[in-house]
Amino acid sequence: MFFPEDQQLFTVSELARACGVSRATLIRIEECGVLTPCRINPETGYRYYNAYNAAQVGQYLLLQSLGLTREEIAEFYYQKADNTAFLKAQQEKLD
Repeated sequence: MFFPEDQQLFTVSELARACGVSRATLIRIEECGVLTPCRINPETGYRYYNAYNAAQVGQYLLLQSLGLTREEIAEFYYQKADNTAFLKAQQEKLD
């Protein structure tokens, strides 16, 4: 994916504040593979995020509010499972 050099980048704390979540929540979202920083400083290890990453966090929070677990969200996000079967299983949970 191409990222222009002049894009707005956010630290983990700035992104957490903008999304209304804690830094720890962002780290957990990153650990399950849904969120990947757009840049990591090789010297300091600091992670930097952009607006696309903020949208990923928003999508994660929406799916979480629907009752999906971290593993289910990662599975859905990366379409590791057949979406039809996945959605059917979620519907069965609701019934």
